[in-house]
Amino acid sequence: MAILHSNLKRRTNRQLTQQAVDSMIQWINGKSAIDREFINTRVSSDQDGDLWVHLFKKPILRLAANDGIVAAVSIFTGGVYDDYGNPTDLTRERLNGLLEALGFEGVIPIDVRVWADWEHQMCYLARRTEKIALNEGYCTKVTIKASPDDFTVLDMDIVRITDREN
Repeated sequence: MAILHSNLKRRTNRQLTQQAVDSMIQWINGKSAIDREFINTRVSSDQDGDLWVHLFKKPILRLAANDGIVAAVSIFTGGVYDDYGNPTDLTRERLNGLLEALGFEGVIPIDVRVWADWEHQMCYLARRTEKIALNEGYCTKVTIKASPDDFTVLDMDIVRITDREN
């Protein structure tokens, strides 16, 4: 049944997100090399054994493996931004599909998501009340520990205030 006049945004990119999720899960469970491209999304492993997800040829997610086990998850803004320097709706949708799958696979806490706070015009990587700005002018990459119970930040590329002013 189609809703013709819904005020809800239609999510037309879910099929590509699902294909990326399926590829990522296959890699997590099999740890075999992978290189798949779905229109604007690419899922591939590198020579170090890490998995990368790119959107429009820009990284949005990296699973760093250590001896075949995911040790860390890096979340990137993707390099394409809205008027406030936040990752686009498409980037957030793709990331949230991947993060949800990582939670269900037990790689990260199940409730880690990227969300936009429109009141403050800022995007965050968050778990419950813990949040990190994910924005072109603040931080474009956050790496968290791969743990189903622990939201531990391992690394961030915080943009210096002088960089934001120039």
